[in-house]
Amino acid sequence: MDCIMKELNGTVREECADPKEDIDQAIDFFQIEIEERTSKGQMMTNSSECACESWSQAPFSQFLNKVEALLQSENAAALW
Repeated sequence: MDCIMKELNGTVREECADPKEDIDQAIDFFQIEIEERTSKGQMMTNSSECACESWSQAPFSQFLNKVEALLQSENAAALW
């Protein structure tokens, strides 16, 4: 999650138009999730071990769809 958030806040923010502020919403989501999971001891916080650059690239719209699915999954889990 830390790697994804850093990628959103860096390259994605610089290279993608974002009129609906989807990037900011995704960053906010990841910040909250990271904080919650870190406080529970569930997160690796050393993102220097991440290798985001080696991940395959996808169109931003496809990425947003996957983030939306993740958000919906997290919201559904929170209701239980």
